[in-house]
Amino acid sequence: MSNITKAICESLTVVELLRRGWHVVNLNAVNNTPNADLIAIKASSRITLQVKGTDGRAGQPFPHTVSFARSCEKFLTQQTPFFNSKQSPVQADFFVGVTQAPGTQSFLIMPISAAESLAREIASWWYQVPTVDGRLRSPNFAALVAIREEGIIGGQWRCAREAHFRKAAPYIDNWGILDDVQTSAIGGT
Repeated sequence: MSNITKAICESLTVVELLRRGWHVVNLNAVNNTPNADLIAIKASSRITLQVKGTDGRAGQPFPHTVSFARSCEKFLTQQTPFFNSKQSPVQADFFVGVTQAPGTQSFLIMPISAAESLAREIASWWYQVPTVDGRLRSPNFAALVAIREEGIIGGQWRCAREAHFRKAAPYIDNWGILDDVQTSAIGGT
């Protein structure tokens, strides 16, 4: 994700949180913080969010998908988690995937455990699919999930991609999940 796409997607996420009454701090304003990009506070609840974005303009590769990671190599070769993998006092509570194009955007808002589970499933599945010439696939690929129907790529793997989309579907544009899930209380344990 380019720095411009990253900034746009984080800003779009901040706007959506502000609309819903959250006070938001961008953790990357001064230095890049491991594991999370935003902290949001509402009443006595605090959540941290990891934001990933995709340029959804026409002509871009996979415009209606969100990538959990640019590369699955560390997960597949070292079993490193996709999220909260770095030593840091900050750990993400939620994953927010954004696909954006001028005038339109879609969001995938998932508890970090659900995002980790789906990312692992997608990476493990795609790694088992041989390349076109029948060889073992390199582990250096992006873990992508469609968040719009148009993002489900056709072909022989369409059924698997539809299954991944169905698992993501309850979280697409579902900002209410942030209020429904138990969040960390400020000053609590």
